[in-house]
Amino acid sequence: MKNQYRDINPKSSSWITDASGSVNQYLAYMPFGEQFIDQRQTGHDIRFKFTGKERDAETGFDYFGARYYDSDISVWLSVDPLAFKYPNESPYSYVGNRPINTIDPWGMDKVEDPNGNKGEAGAYKQTKDKKYLYGDGLKTKVWDPDLTVESDGGGTGELADPHTKGGYVDYEGADIDFENYGRSASIPAKQNENSEFTVLNNNQWKTQAPHWTQCFTYCSKIVGYTPQKSHAIYIAKENGNKMTPLSGTKNGMAIIDKYLKNGKPIIVGVNHTFGNTYNEGTTDHFIVMMGYGYDNGDKYYRFFDVGTTRQSAGTSPTNRLYVTPMSLLVGRTAYNHRLYTVSQVRPR
Repeated sequence: MKNQYRDINPKSSSWITDASGSVNQYLAYMPFGEQFIDQRQTGHDIRFKFTGKERDAETGFDYFGARYYDSDISVWLSVDPLAFKYPNESPYSYVGNRPINTIDPWGMDKVEDPNGNKGEAGAYKQTKDKKYLYGDGLKTKVWDPDLTVESDGGGTGELADPHTKGGYVDYEGADIDFENYGRSASIPAKQNENSEFTVLNNNQWKTQAPHWTQCFTYCSKIVGYTPQKSHAIYIAKENGNKMTPLSGTKNGMAIIDKYLKNGKPIIVGVNHTFGNTYNEGTTDHFIVMMGYGYDNGDKYYRFFDVGTTRQSAGTSPTNRLYVTPMSLLVGRTAYNHRLYTVSQVRPR
């Protein structure tokens, strides 16, 4: 049975060992991720479980980046951001109820093995920038931001959602060295699994309470200076009920990496509610980027949130932002679980 469940979920944590190779924990899963076996030699419980995603200790939910998943009842806790592509499926179903040869690496779009393989050969890996899907014996897929999906409305050719594009397509270019892909980034694309680096400690966090409209002011107190609005780099904006990247995205990401690599925090603006007119329209709130880490090798960014009175929530290690395939920085805040999308970067 062990081999069967390892094959069904090849990226899931199974045998957990210490530095000497002694087994401390053994895990096995049902096809949809429900815990089947959890045997431990010690009190330590690994956080990264089904498909290698972090499982919240309090709720038991798995965090995929775009949304949370409840493996006990096999459903997502929020609507699929790309639900329009699958009008005949529930937006809460996991991989269209086909977990054997289908994965959902980001919580947004399922990916099927184009060669019909299953098990170890059918397991896609994803590059740190989410641009490519690849694996042994599999045809490489590349993210196409201009891909559109037609509706099923009688072959009219109309888009199911005029504001949303993007999807994975077959890659037809030259061979790519995925082993070394992304190593030239200012912050390495890959590191020792589950490592983390921060430039602030929890005692440097501040809350904007009782001045609830002064998030930028209190973020400035944390970083020790007030960035000028004229220095803002806008990287994403509202487009209907979606967020779309802007031309400044690449520059903004490079500046974030530069600040953190040099041991400096940086203020960023985020969108959390469509149609709000707080602050600067698309930007509803400001937070402080204060670190980065690696979730099973994939990079994420840590942030402090001044929008709560609870230090445990404002400095929570689950305050993370991940890079989506559309080059958006997206994550949820611990204190009210709102989805944040970075809209601007505020260097000094």
